[in-house]
Amino acid sequence: MLLMQSRLGVLFSVVALAGCATGVVATDKGAYMTSKTSAGGAFGSSQALLAELYEEANQHCSKTGQAVETVTANPENGIPFVRPARASLHFKCVAKQ
Repeated sequence: MLLMQSRLGVLFSVVALAGCATGVVATDKGAYMTSKTSAGGAFGSSQALLAELYEEANQHCSKTGQAVETVTANPENGIPFVRPARASLHFKCVAKQ
């Protein structure tokens, strides 16, 4: 029984530290969104998450030789014991200038 509880504790810890990400999702004609939740919980950086989202968006748009145009960027700092840091990015892929 103690071994099972120990394994469940390790499993929940791994899942909690993994963080969540949506990947790039089409939302409208030529518009996309992506979001992430901090693996560090309330102590993670929403700005670091947003930077990672911009990297994903740039990779997505560069596949077609285009650049990212931000529609909205929403970083939200975490609140200890209430919610983890998170960020979302809505963007379009446009012709490079």
